[in-house]
Amino acid sequence: MGAEKQQRIREKLKRMAIEAVGVSSLLGTVVSVTASTCTIKDDDTDVEYTDVRLQSIEGIDSGVLIVPQVGSFVLAIKVEDDEDYVIVSYSQISKISFKVGNSVFEQGLSTFKVENSTANLKEIIDLIIDAVMVIVVGTGTPPDYTKLTDAKTKLATLLQ
Repeated sequence: MGAEKQQRIREKLKRMAIEAVGVSSLLGTVVSVTASTCTIKDDDTDVEYTDVRLQSIEGIDSGVLIVPQVGSFVLAIKVEDDEDYVIVSYSQISKISFKVGNSVFEQGLSTFKVENSTANLKEIIDLIIDAVMVIVVGTGTPPDYTKLTDAKTKLATLLQ
């Protein structure tokens, strides 16, 4: 992303923050990310804010989790009656995860995962391909093993 475009994004996010929540907001660059928090550097003051929440409610294992990309711009607001911040807007993300009950859909930079407590979509498709590859056909056309192998290779680059 070009420097001019980054500056436009920063300015727009800052205007949105001031209009929406006033001074209790923080606009900065993501320095590092953990499973549930990140560190943001305020580019105007060079102050780093650690333990900025990725989700507004701490300790939950469901809902939507958006993980910002290191080096991207984010807008965070203060959590009500607390000194903690939570991210509310992102210029770039590296992962988004939806978890409802035991079901998970996760999109990363180049792969995605679909699973629940008993099944994983990639494993299911792998099992189907493996089963088809061992079929022996006496007459007619046997399975195209090259295409099945290609499908399995491509599946590994798409699904987790």
